[in-house]
Amino acid sequence: MAGAENIPGPCTRCGETLEPGAFFCGNCGTGVTATPGDGRVTLQFMGTTSQAYVWVTWLILLSLVIVPTGWGVASLSRWYVRNVWFSDGTQAWFEGTGGQIWWYFVVQGIVSILGRLYPVLVLVSIFIDPWVNLVVLRWFAQHSRLSSGERTEFTGTYWPLLGLSVLLVLSIFTIIGWAWVLSRLMGWICQNLNIGPRQGVFVGNGLGFLWRGIAMILASLPIVTIPWAWLWFTKWLTRCVVFQDRSATVVHG
Repeated sequence: MAGAENIPGPCTRCGETLEPGAFFCGNCGTGVTATPGDGRVTLQFMGTTSQAYVWVTWLILLSLVIVPTGWGVASLSRWYVRNVWFSDGTQAWFEGTGGQIWWYFVVQGIVSILGRLYPVLVLVSIFIDPWVNLVVLRWFAQHSRLSSGERTEFTGTYWPLLGLSVLLVLSIFTIIGWAWVLSRLMGWICQNLNIGPRQGVFVGNGLGFLWRGIAMILASLPIVTIPWAWLWFTKWLTRCVVFQDRSATVVHG
């Protein structure tokens, strides 16, 4: 495993100073060449724009009816996982089905609708949404399969996710603080995502979230460009996820 003393220098794309031990630029997401045999596994998402149009549109249409949302999420997950490239050559696929999680989205949808009719119930959704998200994260990890035979597992618990979710809502009032909360949330998700002996690390940062989030929102205004904007953001997000041995020094970008 490469030590923290390895300094890769400035990013070859944007010139940002890289943190010691970083394997992706925290500003633009460009990969840094890793030391051979250091045990790190980097990811790339290889999905195409045309595929994104099909699957994202499909999920949006199913979500409008609420009940089939689970099947839309399962379809999108299968497409996403089979298009993730691992630097060590591992192949991945997804075996989860909508029938395993559909009713969680129904509960979430009902609470959301009732919250519009009875504002006091909005408080209930603050507790329900993190619970549903946690269930989906565990389901996603549990049903992801790797050609290496290693097990994927999500070990995060409810209360930290609830705290980060509440903080995210409050951060909206700071105009830009949400980006740093999202970065911390992704860090929490990754550190609780394990592949065999390896633990996930998120190497992005708040600034990267901020400008990309704003750009994605602006690019989505014509509506028809939503899948393209989503794909562009997802590719960056995937590049910012790295798996390394639990004993290694964790360095965030």
